[in-house]
Amino acid sequence: MWQFIPSTGVFYGLRIGPLVHLRRPDPRDERHDFGMSTLAAARYLRDIYDTEAQASGLLVAASYNWGQRRVIELIRKMPENPRERNFWRLLANYKDKIPRETYDYVYHIISAAVIGENPRLFGFDFDNPLAPIEEKSGG
Repeated sequence: MWQFIPSTGVFYGLRIGPLVHLRRPDPRDERHDFGMSTLAAARYLRDIYDTEAQASGLLVAASYNWGQRRVIELIRKMPENPRERNFWRLLANYKDKIPRETYDYVYHIISAAVIGENPRLFGFDFDNPLAPIEEKSGG
């Protein structure tokens, strides 16, 4: 679920399974253990929030996907004004340097958040599971 590359997984305390080079699921690879990888991901996200990427949750998401060092290197080239340091400006200035996978990753997060607000509007047959009880019951 969290898609750790081996080196980041090891850095955050996950044991990499022996089938890593075969690019196949490995039950001994802790990156595939939901609980362990979720705890590691929370630590990784906390660390990213302690960097220049903290100005924007979307910069944090881009850092998680592409690597915080790469994103921070580009952020440091941007104006120091926090209002100027956001994902949209980063994309406008450096789209040619950012992998398509990374901006797609961020767009997917945004899309999921928008759909989650009103799933029925987008053709899903369920209500927002996080809506307050009175909103779900219509009263």
